[in-house]
Amino acid sequence: MPPGPTGTRSTQVPAAHTDSTGAAPLAGPVTLQPTPTDSATTGWEALRSTNALPVVMVGIEPQWEGRYFRHTEFTAPNVRSYDAHGYASLALAAEVFPLAKIGPKFWRGFGVTLRYARAFGFDSDSKRLGAPSREPSRPVDTDFSRYAVGLRYRIPLNPDSLTPFVLATSASLCGWDFDFGPELPRGPDLEVPTAAYRMIRLGFDGSFHLGPVTFFGAFHYLHAFSIAAPSSRQLDELRYPHLPTAVGMGGEIRGAVGFTIWRRLELRFSAEYALLAFHLQPVEGRADEPARVVDAYLAVGLGPYVSF
Repeated sequence: MPPGPTGTRSTQVPAAHTDSTGAAPLAGPVTLQPTPTDSATTGWEALRSTNALPVVMVGIEPQWEGRYFRHTEFTAPNVRSYDAHGYASLALAAEVFPLAKIGPKFWRGFGVTLRYARAFGFDSDSKRLGAPSREPSRPVDTDFSRYAVGLRYRIPLNPDSLTPFVLATSASLCGWDFDFGPELPRGPDLEVPTAAYRMIRLGFDGSFHLGPVTFFGAFHYLHAFSIAAPSSRQLDELRYPHLPTAVGMGGEIRGAVGFTIWRRLELRFSAEYALLAFHLQPVEGRADEPARVVDAYLAVGLGPYVSF
């Protein structure tokens, strides 16, 4: 049997009929094309594949933020407000799932999470903070930071799918700290919109992976168990339905869209909004209704995340 062309295989195909001697004549060589491989589906698409269940995830986001503080006295309508817009901050995030590759399947979902954000290069106007009118307006150094550290348990609902969906629940200890520099005079009659909140954060989050794009959303309940009231004011009981031990309550919502630009590198755009409300007792010697304070911030960020 003569060899086929280089790079192909030759074989004989039986004829549909025989000759007068009963022998089946040989057919000519038939060329078979090489079997396609999966090499065409690798390369760029493989590099853009998303790791839906990483063991370690670390991210850094430059953010642009705004803070909105409202202090309302109801008896004599008086709303004291403080707003700050467009100041810069830097946010860090990390997650570690140490049992993701070992142990029983149930324990693989447990992980530790950490988030920290801090504003920098941020000044406020002393007049807006209640400085005496007889003094000239001047910039006041402003510091805002927040953190959250806790546990997260994730559940992959369809781990073998090309579009995996991961649902998770979490519990964290978190805090907000908002303060001003020594340029601002302090006194018992000066109510400055500072913040020193300690809270428990409980909630759910989910992520949906569609090729190189990931959609993420989260909602959390904020249970404040410690609030430093401004100046000489004292905290009052919440006027809303609330859980025991809560001196303040609120919520946090977060959404993000990430694009995988390399196997372990993702560029993520995020937005988050959080709000906390609590009440203050009336000023001593006055029969006013309790005052209400609503403190909130909005943050928008864009930065890289690395997962392993």
